[in-house]
Amino acid sequence: MTQKETMEQMLTDVLNQFGSNPKKHRCVRDDGRCLYNPPLKSESIGCAIGMYLSTKKAKEFDKANMYLEDIYNLKKFPKWMLKLPLDFLASIQNLHDYNENWNNNGKGLTNHGCQVVKNIISAFNLDFKHKYYKPII
Repeated sequence: MTQKETMEQMLTDVLNQFGSNPKKHRCVRDDGRCLYNPPLKSESIGCAIGMYLSTKKAKEFDKANMYLEDIYNLKKFPKWMLKLPLDFLASIQNLHDYNENWNNNGKGLTNHGCQVVKNIISAFNLDFKHKYYKPII
């Protein structure tokens, strides 16, 4: 897979995982902080980045309260992930993290979330279509 295809697949994964039921599937604590490792695996497979990590690594990063940028700069992510731009990883993580991006009373993205996706597509020159993403002109 090319770098561009990997980024398109990750963005697809984020929308598939969290778009069907954002309130239940997003991996966010009560204080709003994201968790790499979900407390209930039956409800979530982790955050936008955490879903690609082993349970051991995800728990390690949560326990140390590590931020994405620190993990990336310390080269603790899987090798394939370190080949992607940090800005892209941060963009999909931010898409996951912020409530205003998700329709928490139903499915999919809010208008704001669609704008965030549009910005990601534009910034990384992605070819992207998804049922939860309504292009904003």
